[in-house]
Amino acid sequence: MSDHPREAQRHLEELEELNICDDIWLDTLALIGRVEVGTKFALISARFDAIVAIHLRHRKWMLGTLYIQRARSGTG
Repeated sequence: MSDHPREAQRHLEELEELNICDDIWLDTLALIGRVEVGTKFALISARFDAIVAIHLRHRKWMLGTLYIQRARSGTG
């Protein structure tokens, strides 16, 4: 999470909007009640989104140099 108050507030607002496809998960997890499934997946989704957002914000992705060459046997 960000130390900046506006960023923290925006992040909390984003957490309020969680979309869960209940048809698939309720059939898959029939032993757990509807409310329990929704609650558990909302928490998992919110935590995963926060982890990914923090990770991608602090990393710089670089591929470097990519060389494309034909195989020695002439195939490929």
